[in-house]
Amino acid sequence: DSKKREYVMKLTQTNGVWQFPFTAALFDTNGNKIQEKTEWVKKKEHTIKWKNVKDPAFVSVNRGLSFFGKVLCKQTDEELMLQVWKDDDIVNRYMAWYQLVDKEKMNLLDGGKVSSKIVDLFYSLLTDRELMHSVGTQFLAIFESVEDEKYAHRYQELYNMKKKLLKEIAVKYEKELVNLYHTYDKKTSKGNFLDRQIYNIKHRGVKNSCLGILSILDKPEIHKLIRNQLDNARSATDLVTALRLYVNSSAKDKMKVLHKYQKIMSKNLVSWESFLYVVGGNDNKDYIKLIKDVEKSRQFRIDQANDQRGLFVSFAHNKKKSLQTAAGRAFLKYVIVKLARINEYTTGRILNIFGNVEKMEKKYWVPVIGVMVDCLNDLDAKKQPSVCNTLKRILSKLPKARRVYEKVNGKIIFA
Repeated sequence: DSKKREYVMKLTQTNGVWQFPFTAALFDTNGNKIQEKTEWVKKKEHTIKWKNVKDPAFVSVNRGLSFFGKVLCKQTDEELMLQVWKDDDIVNRYMAWYQLVDKEKMNLLDGGKVSSKIVDLFYSLLTDRELMHSVGTQFLAIFESVEDEKYAHRYQELYNMKKKLLKEIAVKYEKELVNLYHTYDKKTSKGNFLDRQIYNIKHRGVKNSCLGILSILDKPEIHKLIRNQLDNARSATDLVTALRLYVNSSAKDKMKVLHKYQKIMSKNLVSWESFLYVVGGNDNKDYIKLIKDVEKSRQFRIDQANDQRGLFVSFAHNKKKSLQTAAGRAFLKYVIVKLARINEYTTGRILNIFGNVEKMEKKYWVPVIGVMVDCLNDLDAKKQPSVCNTLKRILSKLPKARRVYEKVNGKIIFA
């Protein structure tokens, strides 16, 4: 209320009634704090009033993580943009960015175009040295997920959405990203050993983020940049990042490079597992060919838990491939049946991917349930009891998908 110079905030708890401290503040357009309050919330509904204040440019809530919970606070894009830059609470700066990106994701999933404001904001934040040195590139993480449950399990669409957004950034700022990459690649720091390590970790993050965005352009100049980092890596992070990007590219020599680093990284158990995760979770169009190639190699030991996790579990959890493609589902069935006879515990980690089948689009229900039924038919309940019982339990909790499957294929009989 501008006339009364009064600002009122109404809180409503939507998940039970708890008691907790709640801290909120009002800010002006320059990022100056108008007024801050902390109040003890005891009831389902609570009102906070600020008196004798001017209109705020944005509101900062749950400051300093005053309580462990999620706050849904509607603000305009302009308010959120301002909060990303001006809020003095780093978590709330991130939450403002997160909300903006979530809105952008929904826009893209609904067929919209990438917002130039989001593209410019991303680049501006990436080039903010103080921010990157403080919290690193995790601040800018764009996840393949959205808040809206309707889209949460459209794995391929979410992947395409993220790639579309990052590609717009790469196209608009290609030269700047290349320069920024080289700037952070050369950075050094002074101080004690621990300070240097922290500094280098943060700056490797910026460098590898630039490389990751540029890799989406998938052209020879960028392949060369990635290959150079791969062959001259100064850390495990640099090596694994470059290998992952190269494997997912269209570079003509990627199989030759893959085999080269397969031999190198197989000499150490930690680097070998990292290699397997790169291959198992690859997004290349020949993704199964790459996995089978490594599976057949003399370095791969299916009886070793880290090899199972690295190659097979990572493949299974790449749901846009393992659940949403026919080739992926066929290979998934092969993996489950084969692995169940060796290690039921690791196989159980794979079975987790079936839990949200009914939240996927209906066109996937029949083929995915079919994978589970086929696995049950191919396994011996007495020899692989844990896997079989887990599959049955998951199926029993998917009544809608099961009914649709049974209309097409007949009733599922549980032994």
